Amino acid sequence: MTDLIADLTLGVKPAAAAVLALLQREPDFADHSGSRYLVEVGTRAWYNGRERGVSLTVQTDVSDKKHLVITFGECRSSDDIFVDHWVVDGFPPFNAPGVADQPEESYSRREEFRYAENAAERIYGIMADYYARRNAEIADESAVDQVMVTT
Repeated sequence: MTDLIADLTLGVKPAAAAVLALLQREPDFADHSGSRYLVEVGTRAWYNGRERGVSLTVQTDVSDKKHLVITFGECRSSDDIFVDHWVVDGFPPFNAPGVADQPEESYSRREEFRYAENAAERIYGIMADYYARRNAEIADESAVDQVMVTT
């Protein structure tokens, strides 16, 4: 914590802030239309005890009713950086997801990284994989819908 009235870090630990800074780039895994990439990424602070980090929500489009959640920050038991992720069937919440929203299975997939650069690359890869997989699911759903309409 700080003695200042306004904490511009929002309580996010330096390791998570470093990863976030490395993720400040174009999402070139996403389709591009006009002047923007067709992906929606929300950024929020993540608080879970010592794990004071960042939560990202990723949608293929603002109308997509599924989203990916990625949380990252300093591990409780070391100075390493943890990365957790899970998929939610529903629109992203207005507020940051809390620990109660995190499924237990995401802990079993938890990855830990010594360096911010490695964590950022992994997070970028998780987003790229989700985006490709989710767009394929949407295309399959659309194809099924078209078959049902034409028959």
